Amino acid sequence: MFRPAKMYKFYLAVPADYEEEVSKAIGKLGVVQLSLNESGASREETELAGRYERILDRINILISSLSQYREEEKLGFSDKIRGLLTPPKEPEQRILDKEEARAIVTDAEAKVASLTNRVDEINKRVTILKTVRSHAELFARHNIPVDIMGDYTHIFIRAGLLPIQNLPVLKDYLKPYNVILNVYEGIRKDYLVIIAGNIEDKDEILNYLSILNFEEIRFPEEFRGEAKKVLEDIDGELRELGNQARKLYAEIESLQEYLLSFKRYFRFLSRLYTSITFTKNFAIYRGWVPSDKADSLSSAVRNVLGEKFVIDFEEPSHEEGVKPPTLLRNPGILNKFEVLTRKRGFPNYFEFDPTPIYTALFLLMYGMMFGDVGGGIVLISMGLFLSRIKRPVLGLSARAINNLGFMIMSAGFMAIIFGFMYGESFLTNFGKPLWMKPIKSTIEISIAAIVFGLIQLIIGVILNIAIELKNGEYMEALLSWKGLAGLIYFTVGIYLAINFITGGLTLDVFVREDLLPFTILEILLLFTVYMKPTIENVVYGEGKAISTTLVEGLQEFVEMFISYLTNSVSYIRLGAFAIAHGALAEAAIVFSGLVGVIPSYILFNLIALTIEAFAAGIQSIRLLYYELSTKFYRGDGRPFIPLRL
Repeated sequence: MFRPAKMYKFYLAVPADYEEEVSKAIGKLGVVQLSLNESGASREETELAGRYERILDRINILISSLSQYREEEKLGFSDKIRGLLTPPKEPEQRILDKEEARAIVTDAEAKVASLTNRVDEINKRVTILKTVRSHAELFARHNIPVDIMGDYTHIFIRAGLLPIQNLPVLKDYLKPYNVILNVYEGIRKDYLVIIAGNIEDKDEILNYLSILNFEEIRFPEEFRGEAKKVLEDIDGELRELGNQARKLYAEIESLQEYLLSFKRYFRFLSRLYTSITFTKNFAIYRGWVPSDKADSLSSAVRNVLGEKFVIDFEEPSHEEGVKPPTLLRNPGILNKFEVLTRKRGFPNYFEFDPTPIYTALFLLMYGMMFGDVGGGIVLISMGLFLSRIKRPVLGLSARAINNLGFMIMSAGFMAIIFGFMYGESFLTNFGKPLWMKPIKSTIEISIAAIVFGLIQLIIGVILNIAIELKNGEYMEALLSWKGLAGLIYFTVGIYLAINFITGGLTLDVFVREDLLPFTILEILLLFTVYMKPTIENVVYGEGKAISTTLVEGLQEFVEMFISYLTNSVSYIRLGAFAIAHGALAEAAIVFSGLVGVIPSYILFNLIALTIEAFAAGIQSIRLLYYELSTKFYRGDGRPFIPLRL
């Protein structure tokens, strides 16, 4: 907690003949992250894993193309909820050797190729039948045989769809010819047109029909006779194809389930063989392991090889420029709030893990903005339900939803605490507040919000100083606007601001005898921050032009002057949301005179729970990310992802 788990960099060399056994032992241990092989050489194993992934992709495409034929089970609301709370059946993962893996992939490729052909045949036939059916349905509506069209000894007959606006033009054109033109109701903005004419005039008439966007209807040779009979035959064949498709769907699903039982193994292959370096006699592993698992790694290899291996561990150093992966280890509820840290960017191995700070401040700010006992109880109920979901929902994994549920429950708990402090429940006054009534104490709650924000900002700068000192960045720690100079500037500025407000809001306060030293100190600190790039340029011999360093200093000067002021004012929103909650309660009272007490309070509580409760969470995260985190957090780390089998 507060620090990522300590890591060792390791180098392991084993006889090449034992590479598979050692790799499986490391994978089963599940505590090692391997580094990518810099040679970039491709191996058969990685190609095998790639073929496996392509097979799964093709299967997903086949399942998607057949999903239209699947008969979905109609579930009631209670059944759907029960389904969400029931964990999905996961295929048991199996471990293979390389020969088995090759055989499985080769066999699966052949099966998928055969299944693809069968699916294509069904889909192609269904497409043809549906097109024919739409035309046959049109002919059946007007009791026209589907085989009426054709070329005969003296006449020709054609049927098709003609745009409505082109019919008058066609009639005018056909006046010189000896033809019979029948027009029927068609589909969309087209007429069904059947034309019979002299065989000698066929080419001229058909050419003109094509100019008028005439869409000729032709039925395959297999469909003859009455349109109604054709429809019956088509519907029967479509039902049979649907049955075949459903059987094929089940067959493909069965193959998918079988192949998914090897997913972890092939993923293991892909990661493993992009990391191992092979020489003529040795397989060399490089990577990272938590320091408390180093002995376990040695023991796992020793169990396979005895003493026929070499392993070396190194502790990473910031000076070497090495960037170890970060493993966060937060106990209990803090583990659920790690998402706040990850979404801000994974912490660098050499900086602090802000999860405990984020958790405490998020919950305090949420409670301060949404203090309501009844609303908190509702949030706890919602969070409890989400924490028990076992299936993905709306693109979120079950684990992500569970963590969200725990966060909502925790936020609801803080809402209850502050609800008692404000004396509010479901937008009603239920007793004497333990602290204050925000709607009646707007100045007090605003001051409390700003003070709370000032404390946060000071914590952020102190953390930044500690990180810079730990990393050996002494100039940054002392002279930057987020270092010691900035911290003193900020705290002294708070003192001067308080005296400015209590002194009548006149500038004369700053030159008052007791405050003049502090005013001079502020000016000196601003000048120090302005000169920091120039001082660094001289001390470290960076060789930059003086004009460049002065421009850089001006940037830091402006950033310090503006950022501390705007960041401090941003925390007023904590009090503003608390006041807004009280304003909703007042609005509910006014509105109750129009629609009644119960409907009014139901409506405004729904507004509070759907809009205000959500907005309070967003604002809490915003203050963490953009006001606090910018003072100390880099977030340029990479997560520790162990190799697992």
